[in-house]
Amino acid sequence: MTSENYYSQGNASFAIHDYSQAICFYTVAIEMNPNDLNLYRCRFISYLKNNQIDNAINDAHHMIQINPQSEIGFICLGISLFTQKQFDQAEDFFVKALKISPQNESAHKYLEKIQRL
Repeated sequence: MTSENYYSQGNASFAIHDYSQAICFYTVAIEMNPNDLNLYRCRFISYLKNNQIDNAINDAHHMIQINPQSEIGFICLGISLFTQKQFDQAEDFFVKALKISPQNESAHKYLEKIQRL
């Protein structure tokens, strides 16, 4: 099977809320295609849904290492920290994401949530 097959199976598992199985499929896909930000993003979301925040944070760091010019890793790291109520740190990563992609709606949305706290 290819990375795309495992990715598709991960998506199917995610769709039925079987996040543990989705994580397994995404992990195999990542092993086959270790520089694919989308695979990490999908596994990151599955980790969040499965309340595995430390693993989500690790995936966010991997995304930043793979492509520090992409806002995706910074947003994911910000979301992880927001989930842990580390709002000051989360804010820093959303600001970094907006420096890369000034119109990013997710980063703006989370910054607004932080400012309302």
